[in-house]
Amino acid sequence: MTGLSAASALDEAHRLVETDPGEALSRAVALVEAARTARRPADRSRAARVAGLASFHLGRVDEAATHLRAAVRAARAARDVALEGLARMSLAGALSFQGRASAALREMEQALTRLEGPDRLTATAQHGMILWNCGRFDEALAQYATALVDLRQAQDHAGVLTVLLNRGAGLLDRLDLVTAERDLLEAADLAGTVGDDLVAAYARANLGYLYALQGDVPRALEVLGAAEHRLRAASSHVGELLSMRADALLAVRLLREAREVGLEALEALTQEGNRSSAALTRLTGAQVAAIDGRTRPGALAEAATHARRAGREFRRLGRSDQVTLARLVELQALAKDPATAGSVRLRDVTRVVDVARAAGWWGPLLDAHLLAHDVAAAQRHRSGPDHLRAASRLRHGRRPADLRARAWYAAALLRRTAGNPAGAERAALRGLEVLDEFRAVLPATDLRAHAAAHRGDLCDLGVGMALDSADARRVLRWAERSRATHVLTRPVTPPRDPVLAERMATLRRAVMDLYDARNEGAASVRGERLRTRVTRLEREIRDLARRSGGAGTERTARLRESLVRPAAPADLAAALGERALVEYVVHDGALHAVTLVDRRCRLHHLGDLDRVAGLVERVPFAVQRMIRAARSPGGAAAAQTLLADAGRRLDALLLEPLRETAGRDLVVVPTGVLQATAWSVLPSCHGRPVTVAPSATVWLAASGRPTSHGPAVVAAGPRLANAAQEARAVADLYGVDAVVDPDATVAAVSAALPGASVAHLATHGRLSADNPLFSHLLLSDGPLVVYDLERLESLPHTVVLAACDSGRHVAPAGDELLGLGAAFLAGGTAQVVASVVPVPDAETATLMSALHEGLVAGLPPAGALARAQAWLAGAGPVAAATAAGFVCVGAGYVPVPVTAG
Repeated sequence: MTGLSAASALDEAHRLVETDPGEALSRAVALVEAARTARRPADRSRAARVAGLASFHLGRVDEAATHLRAAVRAARAARDVALEGLARMSLAGALSFQGRASAALREMEQALTRLEGPDRLTATAQHGMILWNCGRFDEALAQYATALVDLRQAQDHAGVLTVLLNRGAGLLDRLDLVTAERDLLEAADLAGTVGDDLVAAYARANLGYLYALQGDVPRALEVLGAAEHRLRAASSHVGELLSMRADALLAVRLLREAREVGLEALEALTQEGNRSSAALTRLTGAQVAAIDGRTRPGALAEAATHARRAGREFRRLGRSDQVTLARLVELQALAKDPATAGSVRLRDVTRVVDVARAAGWWGPLLDAHLLAHDVAAAQRHRSGPDHLRAASRLRHGRRPADLRARAWYAAALLRRTAGNPAGAERAALRGLEVLDEFRAVLPATDLRAHAAAHRGDLCDLGVGMALDSADARRVLRWAERSRATHVLTRPVTPPRDPVLAERMATLRRAVMDLYDARNEGAASVRGERLRTRVTRLEREIRDLARRSGGAGTERTARLRESLVRPAAPADLAAALGERALVEYVVHDGALHAVTLVDRRCRLHHLGDLDRVAGLVERVPFAVQRMIRAARSPGGAAAAQTLLADAGRRLDALLLEPLRETAGRDLVVVPTGVLQATAWSVLPSCHGRPVTVAPSATVWLAASGRPTSHGPAVVAAGPRLANAAQEARAVADLYGVDAVVDPDATVAAVSAALPGASVAHLATHGRLSADNPLFSHLLLSDGPLVVYDLERLESLPHTVVLAACDSGRHVAPAGDELLGLGAAFLAGGTAQVVASVVPVPDAETATLMSALHEGLVAGLPPAGALARAQAWLAGAGPVAAATAAGFVCVGAGYVPVPVTAG
């Protein structure tokens, strides 16, 4: 190859670095070998540098560093000072990305002595990034400012773009969001102007992270999703972007997703050799585990371990600022864990306070003050109130909603400590208002439900103060504030999104294929591949749904108008009439109950929650054992004894102490583990109408919903023995035709549901604990999921789900519920009959016929279900166990406005 053709080939390979780095790498490696053969060290240096840059864009940073070291050696062999400077400048960038900040700084200082003109300007800009990674922030900002002036004068758009992107990303870490946004917006616009789509994607990714820090998580997820698509299409590294996504998910307490994405990010960053961002991602994982410690055993110890390891990695990287943040997360986890709380020293926490204050990190500063207060209180140190006072000062100003709410929590604690319970209650209520306004404008149900996790400490403080006052009405009001209010703030129905519709259709086909694959065994290669595909599709659909919530200002105004206030006890009493309300409350591991009977509220202390939890867990086990042992008289009797014993003991703990409720129809508002209670197994509930509600406020609203007078909808899904026969029998009662497989498609059933007075859906059901909004009812062409329900203009007034697990919920944040039953209530359904324990889908026909006969006769759903369950109690173990698994959720006492056909 001649010198002229080699130069031309090298220029072409260099141009391909950002648009097609794989092809650029292949060409550059070939040019290195050609230059080696021709003994042209200068050309070898140039080609090796292009190979290094291409490897870097492909996320192979270790490989990039190897190529760039070779470029330095070849330049020295050629005695070309300028080439050596360029190679060292690029090598410094790769070393910095690896987290080797000191080595990167040495290389860059060597490069600066060898470069002149525009190349020196570029090196000066990159020098600022490396100084930043060394924690020398003031020097870095000065270097950036100098470089930016010179690059603008030289009209070096690529250089300006690099400085703006690097400075903007760095300022995000310092939480200087105003300046960061200005830099990143200019970088994105400039990248678009010069046609650098890849750098534009990096700028947009950082803007997505900025929006997450500002609290605009839906916008963050939308921007991050678009940037990820562009980077993956270019085969560029996505580890940092996935790390940003994990942070955004953490911001609204989508903990399971944040943990999964964080692990994916950590794997990608490790492969890419990005040690600095890998350490940051590990710290995010520690934060997720620390929050998860409320409900997941071992999570706090896991959080402390991850934070400690992240701190060691930051120390090796010279990132003293991040060492402090890792130490804060470690101390928080240790302090929350009873096994290690005594090991936390107050001086360690105050050291974090001092660093966070000096750096202007408002979020970590607030958390450190709250932790210092807790540790000081435990050690009886008098500095606790001072820390609360400092934290409470952060409740004003333009800061993210969760930060202001935590500051109001500090103010409430301070006032309570000072003996001002009324002031403490006002502060806690103000914190809840801040969070409710933020949550109301989130476009998706899962975002709103999970965002309620921020309310936990405020509600728990309010409940504790109310219990201290022994005022039953106050306890009821505060208990209501922690309940499933997202059910009553349904978003505006979004416009039809053709991309979302296409993804939903693809998901339906994939789920049907997965059902087929189960016949091959759960471990089959095809089954595993399909599960992976379903998981990926669910993630895409979640992202699309979260950003398709309707028009901005109009939607925001309507949702803010719908902010829910707890129902007044007087209004509840009027609606209850002769019925009794029982609302269960948990505080500090103890179970309490508030009753409302004949307009009088009473407070009961019921003891340790753990005793109740163990008994509740026995019920589904006993029901399953009764069904399996049906053919063995001895086994069935033993299972029946087990179930009866659990029922009697639960009755003694949950209802017998509430003497004022005896003999009355019940409205029950459960909490925590009680969400899955099969109430009919309690002796005092035998034949007794009971309806369960996510909250008393939801029950009152559901009871007042206008009835629908449209025809009944009866549908039966596939792969379920006797489903079509059951559906036809029910349809005959209402004088309508049943829609059965293969005609019972998602489109057909969805079209029939709006305006129906009652719907009966006999299908396979699945509760998805990982992704509750993908809990589904299986129809002929695939699953009808919660997202489908949210896109209907209205839903039937009364719904009967003759499907296994269809009434169970997932409670991701306190008592905020997600699942099929909650989705129907959120969509306008007044009352739902569904199962809360696994029951055989094929065994529900007898119960369903008896239930609907009661509804047609004018009984309300709670009464019709209680009568059917009492009748089937003596019909054999399978029938009795199946009937016991169903509950009525919602209003419960509104008759269905239909007659027999």
